[in-house]
Amino acid sequence: MQPRSVTRTSERRAKAVPTAGFTLLELLVVLFVIAVMSGLAVMQLGSRDRDRQLETEAMRLQHMLELARNEAVLTATEWGLELDAESYRFLRLDAETRRWEPLESRPWSTHELPAGIRTRLAIEDRSRGPDALGSTDGGPRPGLLILSSGELTPFSLDLTPDWDSSGWRLSSDGFGDVAAERAPS
Repeated sequence: MQPRSVTRTSERRAKAVPTAGFTLLELLVVLFVIAVMSGLAVMQLGSRDRDRQLETEAMRLQHMLELARNEAVLTATEWGLELDAESYRFLRLDAETRRWEPLESRPWSTHELPAGIRTRLAIEDRSRGPDALGSTDGGPRPGLLILSSGELTPFSLDLTPDWDSSGWRLSSDGFGDVAAERAPS
């Protein structure tokens, strides 16, 4: 009889001890998935910050152009915007010497764009462009005129990022306000 009771007891033990919990491999897989998802979330947040920075730069330039337009009208002087791929600055035409003078005081001094943002200017009407005033020297020359009459050179200015996102476009027909909008992808 003893062998029989031993068998029953071992059968009971086998039935009473269920396998519970996770294996080490299962835990490692879950941790790996969590790490990948966290990394993707962090990258998305960084991209949003850069997009917000791009929008801020577009809005800043739009407001600066409108402010420069108002200053040109109030002071009865001709202004200009000099652009390169990574920065811009405002110039004022000296009426006596017919030379463009860079403005060094804030907010008009050279503004460096954040890394990864580039500019591209397209002038729509060359007859109303910088050559219309005929500066006499080889000094700085604006790419965009802001006249004392309140007119601007008709333009389209793209701010494009080097990351995967659509840029911003500033534009004016020369008479209306400067418009800023997301550029088509």
